[in-house]
Amino acid sequence: MVLIDNRNEPNIKAAVIEDGRLVEYIVSDERNKSFAGNVYIGLVKNTTKSGFVFADAGIGQNVFVQDAVAARTGDKIMVQILKDAEGEKGCFATTEPSFTGKSVVLKKSGYRTVTVSKKIEDKSQRARLRALVSERLPEGFTAIVRTDAALRTDGEIIDELKRLTGIYEQCVINMQSSAAPKLLYGRGFIDGLLEEIGGCEVKYENEAGTVFYAYNVERDVKRALVKKVWLPSGAFLVIERTEAAWVVDVNSGRFGGKRNADSALQVNLEAAEETARQIRLRNDSGIILVDFIDMEREDSKGVLIKRIEEELKKDRIGAAFHGLTKLGLAEITRKKSRISLSEALRGGKNGLV
Repeated sequence: MVLIDNRNEPNIKAAVIEDGRLVEYIVSDERNKSFAGNVYIGLVKNTTKSGFVFADAGIGQNVFVQDAVAARTGDKIMVQILKDAEGEKGCFATTEPSFTGKSVVLKKSGYRTVTVSKKIEDKSQRARLRALVSERLPEGFTAIVRTDAALRTDGEIIDELKRLTGIYEQCVINMQSSAAPKLLYGRGFIDGLLEEIGGCEVKYENEAGTVFYAYNVERDVKRALVKKVWLPSGAFLVIERTEAAWVVDVNSGRFGGKRNADSALQVNLEAAEETARQIRLRNDSGIILVDFIDMEREDSKGVLIKRIEEELKKDRIGAAFHGLTKLGLAEITRKKSRISLSEALRGGKNGLV
């Protein structure tokens, strides 16, 4: 479920709810404006011997394009912003734009292939969806069939594929008749978010402000801006930012049960679930190290690892578990998608209190 508060546009707030709890909170305003997903005509300003290109897309800072090997200074190229600027690093872009629908993601590429979301487990349904899209996929495109496609009719999926193809074709036409730099395609905040998340229930905030209140959104956002996070058992997490990584320390705290192997596992399982949720809610990215309570039994470690992997799979941005280090730290990496929650709410200061 997605809750949207657009009463004060362009300052829009969106809350993603899973199992009755807040897992993502996204703020859109001019200060935190994102260019990610937008497609531009870029004017090549500089090229390097390694084949890297810097182009002016008209967004105030040249964008770095990694896959424009044949481009020369002065050329017009179509670029899509993949990652917003961070600090002194400019935006990262590609010459192979992708367009996201509720059921299908269409990407311009040098080959033609179709992949189906792993969350669609039925083999016959996977085969049917792959065949349906493959028959209608233009040359030079790849397609990803999203989980939502399992809930759609063939006609709805085909119509969406045609719509996404049409967006790219219109970008090509506009590029041929326009000077660089220029915006070719950009999604509104709400439309873009709903396309990324896929099929889900949407609720809009009312004038009384009771929708966000019913799901404790503001309360959970405030809690996500502090270091200490309490767990149901009385244990707690301490989340801190170091120069190299995010560090999560699991503490037994006021845990009410007996301190033994089973209690350590119980606390660690709670911590694994809440850590995965906090990573999404705070929108932390990069390297994340989690110091769980020590457990000697190998079977307990296996149960914990399985829970970590299950919880990280829920993250639509992309988080990966890389195992336990020699010191027993769980190592997680997460993609950078937009600025963190603390940056969004504190005007660029990425810190906790």
